[in-house]
Amino acid sequence: MRMFATIHFADLYPKGPQFSLLAKLGYLPEIYFESGWERIPKEAHRRLAGIVQDALGGCSVHLPYRDMLPGSGDPKAGETLRRAASIAALYAPAHMVGHPCFRAIRDAEGAPLKHLALGKGGKIGLKGQSAIPGEAFLAHSRSSWKGVLEECDAPLYLENTIERSPWPIMRILEGLPEGRAGMCLDVGHWHYSGMGAEFGNLSEWVGLCAGRLGHLHLHDNDGSADQHLAMGDGLIDFARLWDLLRERGLDPSATIENAAPAELSASAAFMERHPFK
Repeated sequence: MRMFATIHFADLYPKGPQFSLLAKLGYLPEIYFESGWERIPKEAHRRLAGIVQDALGGCSVHLPYRDMLPGSGDPKAGETLRRAASIAALYAPAHMVGHPCFRAIRDAEGAPLKHLALGKGGKIGLKGQSAIPGEAFLAHSRSSWKGVLEECDAPLYLENTIERSPWPIMRILEGLPEGRAGMCLDVGHWHYSGMGAEFGNLSEWVGLCAGRLGHLHLHDNDGSADQHLAMGDGLIDFARLWDLLRERGLDPSATIENAAPAELSASAAFMERHPFK
């Protein structure tokens, strides 16, 4: 399993604690383009890309997602993603990650939904599989992500965030080239936002997305919030995840999504104790 770890663009400098820790662990950075990336010229990005390559041996890029809805038809979302992908290309990333952000009440066929279940802590969730994504959502989403693929040759992995099922993302992927676009299973988001803590349906998730599963996001929580705890500090059964992947002959790459160096170190130690083989 090829390992990456999240690092925010603002923290991407050689003397920073995260940069040094990544070098020590031998993990590649997954650079999160949350802010700042859009304010510096391309030549500065090229210099920074060279530093990352020389010091860490490569990287991946997490595309921006705040206040953007790629499936909404808002041209600003597609334009921002295209621009971010064109900058990402300067770093020659191993892959890119993006957020489709399917919300059933807004994006499903015939939305708003009527069949809802009240989950633990008052969360509104869907019983079983999520609603069928609407054709407009699928068309806008595919257009946005095709624009990303035109700007950068790296594989694109679409990540579950608020989705209650991988089905909407898999439907998007049906319209994107296999080998260029796949699924990023974020296990922490499955456990909380996807209500995996209640439904215990990790096997169904892995089974549904197995044909396009290329990447994982790894972090932990207790099911009450998207806490991004160190692996082993919450209630997610990572051994079960490893078993499900092995049963299907899958060996995706993975990113540990802990921003704080102490939590990243704890997750790395967990991976040493519980390796994926």
